[in-house]
Amino acid sequence: MKNIIHSILITTMLLSGCNKNKNVKQEFYPSGQLKYEVGLVNNLRHGIETEYYQDGSIKMIGTRINDKPSGFYNYYNTNQQLDSIIEYIPININEPWGILFEENEDDKNDIAINRRIIYKNGEIDYEKTIYFKVLLDKDTVLLGDTIIASIDFVRQSNNQQNPFEVHMRTEKNANIIIVYPEKNEQFIYFYLIPKAKGLQILKGVIAEDFPTNETTLWFFEKEYYVK
Repeated sequence: MKNIIHSILITTMLLSGCNKNKNVKQEFYPSGQLKYEVGLVNNLRHGIETEYYQDGSIKMIGTRINDKPSGFYNYYNTNQQLDSIIEYIPININEPWGILFEENEDDKNDIAINRRIIYKNGEIDYEKTIYFKVLLDKDTVLLGDTIIASIDFVRQSNNQQNPFEVHMRTEKNANIIIVYPEKNEQFIYFYLIPKAKGLQILKGVIAEDFPTNETTLWFFEKEYYVK
């Protein structure tokens, strides 16, 4: 939890530092209390975005980049308990995996909801939560060494086992062998053998097929370094 909030604050400080002369858009309640605030750069919402309750407490906080939500947004109830944490990511159908994402042909850079954590009485509601973590057994390796990686994939319902596939968005700098989980397992394992030195980014998408013939996509990225 603290890591997510911390990442929002760091992003905000970086954006603020790059746009010292930006304007601010504000909305107010009839009482005069601040309701909404976000930075503006070239008339686009850019920077920290905050919505408030009438008593001044935070209702929502996140970050906009070029008018679009980016990264994690925190949503709070009137008691200042977390209601949910939503991750927003950009989608570009020009990338190799983009054919999996259906969108308006006139918009090549849409936004999708990725990870979603829902809370109930202060605890994570796993029946409504979709979340995953990408884990590497080591984040620095020698060229030719093998990284054992896994994705802890918490689905919307632990009792719901839908078929899924993992597609890698970047493969040219590494050989990847994917091992799909057995029934009732939530971990996806794969072996990563780097072919290039320097900082690398493992990018992929999980495509989950539902009985309604719909496919939901979950995107992931993870940095590692090759010496």
